[in-house]
Amino acid sequence: MDIAHLRIIHALHQHQTQGLAAAALHLTQSALSHRMKALEHELGIAFWNKQGQRLSLTPAGQELLRLAQRVLPELDVTHQRLKLMADGKAGRLHIAVECLPCAQWLNPALPYFMRDWPDIDVDVVSQYRFSALPALLDYRIDACLTPDQMPHGDLHHEPLFSYRLCLAVGKQHRLATWQTFTAVDLAEETLLTYPVERQRLDVFTQILQPASLEPRHHKTVGDTELMLGMVASQRGVALIPEWLAERSHYKPDICLLPPAGRALDKQLYLVIRQEDRNLVWMNSLLAVLEKHTV
Repeated sequence: MDIAHLRIIHALHQHQTQGLAAAALHLTQSALSHRMKALEHELGIAFWNKQGQRLSLTPAGQELLRLAQRVLPELDVTHQRLKLMADGKAGRLHIAVECLPCAQWLNPALPYFMRDWPDIDVDVVSQYRFSALPALLDYRIDACLTPDQMPHGDLHHEPLFSYRLCLAVGKQHRLATWQTFTAVDLAEETLLTYPVERQRLDVFTQILQPASLEPRHHKTVGDTELMLGMVASQRGVALIPEWLAERSHYKPDICLLPPAGRALDKQLYLVIRQEDRNLVWMNSLLAVLEKHTV
């Protein structure tokens, strides 16, 4: 049994005669009949009964028709999508987002891309413990939004924008009137962070660990507004992107402090496979993202 048999049984159901079905499929009537008789002989069962020029499907024919009605539409849709992909007008864009602030920046920008490219299948995977490098190389994802570089010859890092990390404290906090903060200051605090491994948290790798210090308490919070609400109500402090705090509902209730001695600047990248750099729609995505930089 092959796709041709499914198309024939579907055409027979639609047109009720072999002649009309054969014409619809651009076959001769003898070719159509020969192909179906060969399958009937192989399986030992008839697919239709003839009544003059018209025919009716047997229970076996109805079973084959149900399969055709399930499979053929999927095949036709896939065929059209493959043609669009070959023309650079369709494809798949599954983006892994490695940090929560990245997702909050990306989500408002994506609808503009999806409006212009309706045949691109878009999905955002927000997994903060996601191993993006093997996923990109294995084609499980198509792009990764990340502040961390993934050195590999088959990958391209497209810089999107740079941003500064600052310590958010409540307006009534003891540090609120200070100009900067140090690791020693954090040792007395409840530190709020996103649910990410320590080796990917700058507050640990860039500030606390070099000073061999730990915060008094450490809590993970998965929502930025909740985190900043806790900061505003004196329930902890948090090192977050300055642009994210500036957009928060709690901006009037918090203060932002840079670390003492040096600015803590980061760069956000869209990491894609080198082979995808010339895709028309990928370049359109990059153009959209550039328009929405903070």
